[in-house]
Amino acid sequence: MTDCLDIQYSVQINKEDCILDIGIKSCINLENIIENSKILIWNGPIGFYEEQYFSIGSLYIARAIAYNTKKNNLVSIIGGGDAVAVAKLSGLKDYFSYISSQLLLVHYLTHLNHRNNFCKNISFLVFQL
Repeated sequence: MTDCLDIQYSVQINKEDCILDIGIKSCINLENIIENSKILIWNGPIGFYEEQYFSIGSLYIARAIAYNTKKNNLVSIIGGGDAVAVAKLSGLKDYFSYISSQLLLVHYLTHLNHRNNFCKNISFLVFQL
């Protein structure tokens, strides 16, 4: 599997390439957003987490959310089946404030916020492949 992997910077990605995970710079940028959030709604994994090679970004973000939930009293809402699966895969599912496999509420809140920008203090992490 690793024989065919090619790690590239975003400026090197061609339109025919397939992005399967994020890199460390993106992980750190998202971690900074998580660290400065009061409430966070996470809807969806990052990348193709089902394959071990591509689960690093999702697990990194799951750990950052869990850590800040405990350390900084972040209110963390994990919604949607795949985000819940990553939370369980991380082994940290008990460290999040709320986990629901019911995507509807999270999806509604996310899109309502994008339309009306009513939640200035809420961070929405929405990743869809």
